[in-house]
Amino acid sequence: MSHLKKYYRQYLLDFAVDSEKIGPLVAKGKQHRVHLYGTKHVIKIPRASLYMRSYGRFTAQQVQRDIDTIRELFPEISLQTQVLCGRTHPERYVLIQEYLPHAEPVNRYTVAAVHAQLHSLMRKNIQILRTQFLFLDIFGYQGFVCSLRALLPFTRSRAQLTNLLIRNFRDGDPQLVLVDTNLSHLNHAGEFRLTHRFIDFGTILVSLILYRLFFHRPQADEKQ
Repeated sequence: MSHLKKYYRQYLLDFAVDSEKIGPLVAKGKQHRVHLYGTKHVIKIPRASLYMRSYGRFTAQQVQRDIDTIRELFPEISLQTQVLCGRTHPERYVLIQEYLPHAEPVNRYTVAAVHAQLHSLMRKNIQILRTQFLFLDIFGYQGFVCSLRALLPFTRSRAQLTNLLIRNFRDGDPQLVLVDTNLSHLNHAGEFRLTHRFIDFGTILVSLILYRLFFHRPQADEKQ
């Protein structure tokens, strides 16, 4: 665990995790740092970033609630996720998830293999947005940024979804799997900060536009 910054080493002391199993960084989003944990799992550690301080950090209870809701609404793409609560700070958390080293990202070249699944997912996503004021972020931070950059001329191939991966892509049985654990909430007015709700609303709006532009109809154009 010596390869981690001091903040994360101290943060992890509050959890029943095996420090010897924490390996190199494999991904980093706006909310979590993702490290290899053993050989078959990853551990997600909340980031101490300026963005998350402005957005508002999630509690273990909020994260568990979202995971349970995702399992109920989207069981076909849910990835088994364990929420560990802090021993002295029970509102703190880390996540343990299955490691998917061979999964493929959803992009302009792979989306055709899972387009029916993705289209069905987005139809359900829009339905729960209308009826429950919840939204599943399929882009992820990196995917969102890459897809915004893909709006520039000759860069459409950069568009991708990083919260969704494709399992068994090369085995002839491609399946979408969700690696994110949070929902965007527009129905808990008093629970989240104004900045949190404002960012969620803007992200949902732009995500729907980007989805229509890049993924609604799968067209892999390798010249772009």
